[in-house]
Amino acid sequence: MLRNLLLPLMLVLFVIVPISVMASPQHENVTINFSNMSPHLNQNLYIRFVDKSTLKETDRTVVLVSVANFSVTLPAADIGGSYFVDFFADVNANGKYDAPPTDHAWRLNLNNAVGNDTLTFSHNATFTDIKWQNILTINFSAMTPHIGQMLEIKLENSTLEKEIGRVKIPAITAASFPVQVIGLTESGDYSIEFYADVNGNGLYDVPPTDHAWKVGFNYTGGNADVSFTKIKKLKNIAGKY
Repeated sequence: MLRNLLLPLMLVLFVIVPISVMASPQHENVTINFSNMSPHLNQNLYIRFVDKSTLKETDRTVVLVSVANFSVTLPAADIGGSYFVDFFADVNANGKYDAPPTDHAWRLNLNNAVGNDTLTFSHNATFTDIKWQNILTINFSAMTPHIGQMLEIKLENSTLEKEIGRVKIPAITAASFPVQVIGLTESGDYSIEFYADVNGNGLYDVPPTDHAWKVGFNYTGGNADVSFTKIKKLKNIAGKY
């Protein structure tokens, strides 16, 4: 009887332990203690962390300044990592970043994070143009034919002929979903190029082997949204993929 009870228990333990060991580590918390922020009461404060080694953003948030002294905590750092901590107060309340002195912006540095780090900032007039990067959200719909396929997306500033960023989705899991690309800064014309890896070889192949599209939009500032509903008309997006 005891043997019959122990065997299932041993099997459960055998399954559970490997799952917990292989779980992805979470970023460590970083707390910023703000003080003397009275000049920015009732203004939005935007904060982002950027990994110095990769220049990739690890987290961002926005808070409404309601008191002069307050703290903000974000899970944004890995132990041993170093980060730029950029933030600005939206002084003119237009919902987007404007270089100082229109908006007030600063940069802190977090070097060699140890976990649960704390930074302090007291309001001052030594501003930094942090060239805040805004978010493009692409809202996909009617993508049912490509569920289970890889989707790769490239954002390019057409005016400057410069790639801004790219995102690779290993497998599409739903017909409708959003994808965010960080990097919008300058106003101008932009293009979004993307393809579904229909034949599953992990590479871009000219349509109709893979299905590819290109969408253009004009950007004027702040975060932006673009919608795309799958269409039959395909586009050969020549480039590095």
